[in-house]
Amino acid sequence: GRSSRLRVGLCRLRPLGDGQQPLTASGDGFPLAPMISNLLAKDAGSARTKVALDFAAAALRSGNRLKARMLLQDRLAEAPSDADVLTVLAQISAEDGQIEDATVHLRRAVAADPRPERRLALIEHLQKHAGAALALREFEELPDDFRSRFEVSGMEAKTLGLLGMHDAQIAKY
Repeated sequence: GRSSRLRVGLCRLRPLGDGQQPLTASGDGFPLAPMISNLLAKDAGSARTKVALDFAAAALRSGNRLKARMLLQDRLAEAPSDADVLTVLAQISAEDGQIEDATVHLRRAVAADPRPERRLALIEHLQKHAGAALALREFEELPDDFRSRFEVSGMEAKTLGLLGMHDAQIAKY
């Protein structure tokens, strides 16, 4: 059911390594459990973060979203600027319809870890839930080498088009 599914629109995600079929969202979403595994595979920051993300992934796989949220919030009580935990919590909040909370969590994650991939997650969230103008402002914060990537400049051009800035949109292409 809907309570065990979560849309994630972050980056390219890898499937779970344990052979289980991940929970998927409808149509355009990505499974959350692989995102958590992907975060763990990179650099989760600390053993406590890894444990919190592992337990949250298990809770989500079993359909217990409330437990997953509580585990992540407990980790944030210990480490308020844990960007990985904030990102996953933002995705849970967005799926639960708590868009303002999701936006706050993503902004805190970007402040804690300003990597371009994290800012891109914020941009995608803003485009979907807050409007193109706020998203466009975030594009300006991306490093030039990342911003000039085909996929990213295409997203920016689309945003410019939505705002009616067609000359700038054409220049992006």
